[in-house]
Amino acid sequence: MGNNIDIFENATPQSGEFFKFKNVGDSIQGTYIDVHDGTDSFGNEQTIYMIQDSDGKIWNVAFRKASLYVHERMAGIKFGQIVGYRFDEERESKKMPGTKAKIIRIYADNKFVNHEWLARQKELEINYKEGESTGVAPVVAKPVISDSGENPELSEGAIDKMFEAPKDVIAAVESMPTETEKPKSEALDAIRTLAKTKGLTNETMTEAEADAVIEKYTELKMEDSNMTKIIIGLTGYTKQ
Repeated sequence: MGNNIDIFENATPQSGEFFKFKNVGDSIQGTYIDVHDGTDSFGNEQTIYMIQDSDGKIWNVAFRKASLYVHERMAGIKFGQIVGYRFDEERESKKMPGTKAKIIRIYADNKFVNHEWLARQKELEINYKEGESTGVAPVVAKPVISDSGENPELSEGAIDKMFEAPKDVIAAVESMPTETEKPKSEALDAIRTLAKTKGLTNETMTEAEADAVIEKYTELKMEDSNMTKIIIGLTGYTKQ
């Protein structure tokens, strides 16, 4: 059967769409199916967690490598578990006074497991080992076993409940700037360098933090269209 399938017509790449937390209350939940490394638009290393929602759609949820508490939390969550991410609140940023930070919490409980997904992965693994595979290596989940040690058939109501994030679990917190990340620009990089030279920003600041300081001082958005005005503004800055 595998030799006769046009895979380009019958399957989609497992790349996933990145989920954006824009407003308080925004959330995404589903089966945890994979994890890999990547980089954001600033060139910062990040870890990307892939989840599949109840409609079968795959989503990417990314956190920077520096978010150690988040990664420690995710390290305790196995493939096949149901996991939820929610933008619960905004707080004053300690690193950038005057700006807000998003608080993203991770919800999971080992009682909530997608046994159907795990069974499919196990079946692929068995077929692959017995030489019955269509030639595609399976995605093998880390084993997750129910308290009874069984893999019960799930009713429609049970499946619906399985995709409800539990309310009484410990949540991990991730803070990140609320401003939309900007694409790389040599002109804007030159402005950032000038700001450091003038003493307005310093090496300990992240790019987002430095941009916020520059925008606050010049009252201009860090955009190519404002480059000349920002440079003029920075030229007149004197470190106190």
